[in-house]
Amino acid sequence: MKILFQGDSITDCGRDRSDSHNLSGYTAMVAAKLGKQHEYVNLGESGNRSADVLARYDADIKAVAPDIMTLLIGINDVWRRFDRNAYTSPAAFEANLRRICEKFKADFPQAKLVLLEPFTVPAADKGHWRRDLIEIIDVVRALAKEFADGFVPLDGLFAKAAMTADYAALSPDGVHPDVAGQELIADALSEELKRFL
Repeated sequence: MKILFQGDSITDCGRDRSDSHNLSGYTAMVAAKLGKQHEYVNLGESGNRSADVLARYDADIKAVAPDIMTLLIGINDVWRRFDRNAYTSPAAFEANLRRICEKFKADFPQAKLVLLEPFTVPAADKGHWRRDLIEIIDVVRALAKEFADGFVPLDGLFAKAAMTADYAALSPDGVHPDVAGQELIADALSEELKRFL
């Protein structure tokens, strides 16, 4: 099975971009859990928004022709409003993500699509993002119901974990997971992927 990890910096996690098989963070943990019999491709790119993944579709999704694609995208669609005044409306995000899903399902009707919802943990300087993020999460959930074969509710899982752990142990900046946060993603995603292997 060829498994493609697609997304933003959380998926990228400092990977060597000259080698699409280079894994880092949660992608490496998932590969360790699922075993060497599968081919793993990581094409997450730091800073990407939904429009960027859509623009990369032919080169970084269609060209790979995966058996399974996991997609974690959306936090930068929220973040760029607050640090660069570049707003992605929920409608624009939905249009981008819908197009990715439609293209993937049309090109690879036998392949499996797993969507992961974007998340934050309660860092004090990220609280004002929640209203925008919830709208984006709602879009991911709706499109997951319509298109996806699997779904990982990361925002809920991180919220639950933050009830018993300091948020900084999960993600020092509230967005990028530390080792414990990466393990949380890897555990949940691995269990979802096992259904298709």
